Formats: sequence, structure tokens, C-alpha cells
Amino acid sequence: MTAAETIAAAIEKLEGLRSASSPGPWRIATSPYDVDLVSCEGSALLSGGEGYGWFREDADLDAVVTLHRTLDPVLAILRDSLRNIEVVGEGPRAPLGIPEAFNLARAILGES
Repeated sequence: MTAAETIAAAIEKLEGLRSASSPGPWRIATSPYDVDLVSCEGSALLSGGEGYGWFREDADLDAVVTLHRTLDPVLAILRDSLRNIEVVGEGPRAPLGIPEAFNLARAILGES
């Protein structure tokens, strides 16, 4: 795949994940007995409480919450890069940021 095709595929994947997942913002809710990943709707999505085994560390919950917050900015970066490729093209005259967007897209697609 070309850089443009790879970036477009990553955009499609992220948009699909975002539309299929519970809406944000997500947060972590704790109690003496439980640690939950909670959507803005207030329902617990995943539990990290004793005996559930969903998460090994509280940092796992924090990673999910943080990554969900980055979906829109990542999509904006990828879309801007795709537009730049469409205007300028790929190759030695490609705009700055295209290699980084390409690497980001490959990571999203599990190719790196």
C-alpha cells in the first residue's frame, strides 16, 4: 500500500472503532472494592476489581482512558496528512509530517 492508502485505512479503522465504542469522555471510578472504566453515560464498561482479572494494573485503565481521548486529535493529524499527500503527492517533495503520519497509520493497523 502507498502512504496515502495506509493513512486512509487507518482513518477508516479509527472512525469505525470510535463509532462502535461507547461514547466518551471516559473516566476511572474507584471505590474501596472496585476500579471501573466508566463512560460518560455513567455505566461501568470494564471492571478492574478484585477477582475480575480484566486489568493487571490501574495503569491499564489509565491507558484506555488516555488513548480514547486522543482519537479525535489523531484523526485530525491523519486527515491533514492525507489532504497534503493529495495536494503535493508522495516522494521527495512530500510535506513535512507525512513519514510520521505514515508510521502512526502503520501502528494503528498493526503493521509496525
